[in-house]
Amino acid sequence: MLSIQPNSRLFFIIFIFGCSLTLFGQSYHPFPNKGTWYFGRYGDMGQPLPGYDIFTTLGDTTLAGHTYKKLFLNSTYYGALRDSVKQVYYRAVEDTLEHLLYDFNKITGDTIIAPYPMEGNGSSCDTILINYEDTLLTADGPRRRLNLFRCNYTDWIEGIGNTWWLTSPAYLGSVSGGTFLTCSFDSSQLVYAPEGHPCASSTNEGVNASDIMLFPNPTSGPLTVATPYNQLLSIRIFDIAGKEMLHFPAVSTNLDISSLPDGVYWLLIQTKFQKKVFKVVKLSNK
Repeated sequence: MLSIQPNSRLFFIIFIFGCSLTLFGQSYHPFPNKGTWYFGRYGDMGQPLPGYDIFTTLGDTTLAGHTYKKLFLNSTYYGALRDSVKQVYYRAVEDTLEHLLYDFNKITGDTIIAPYPMEGNGSSCDTILINYEDTLLTADGPRRRLNLFRCNYTDWIEGIGNTWWLTSPAYLGSVSGGTFLTCSFDSSQLVYAPEGHPCASSTNEGVNASDIMLFPNPTSGPLTVATPYNQLLSIRIFDIAGKEMLHFPAVSTNLDISSLPDGVYWLLIQTKFQKKVFKVVKLSNK
């Protein structure tokens, strides 16, 4: 099957090289009670198409003795999701039984047997291999990510799901195009977005990750933050493991990280309109 993926680098993705996630004491992130996922569309040549498919979770429902989050697609009831011990179950609107959609207890090298053919393209890519696991930094802290392979590559992110389609276990695309996750919100907070793709905020204002700049990089200490909006809310610096090291006042545009040991850090900048993560290299001789 020929599949074409759009060229987009994901920001907020932070690789933890050669380290076990358990060392960092990460907490599991369940799916939000009030979440929104925007899936952009692209055509057979990888070109973006107009419009979005928008998933939302809103309200609870009880089915067969279990409490689920109601799931909507483009304002139409689409089924229900529930978290249980790092496993996410999905019950489609027409189904009488639930399916295990995500299992975040899995680790690198494990395989996942999908309970049904991938939604949307009808193929039977049911045996999925976990290639590797790493960590991404979001607005509410580090989250675990699993990279999967079967028919093509895809990512599972705790509390966010599959980056190609929320209710399918693996890559969803074909020669006729497909979808990919452009942004995800927990309530009104933006927690995930690919670089260079606008996200619709709760006020429907366009957000572009390229609007924020940080320089110089590498640095011996001084850093300058430049944003055309000039409405900073917070600036936080984390070490490679996701531990917060520094927190600057909202009015700060000139920063100094000279107190930190030399190494690689992650800087999370939040404005009224957007969030962006930068990798910063601190070198004393720069």
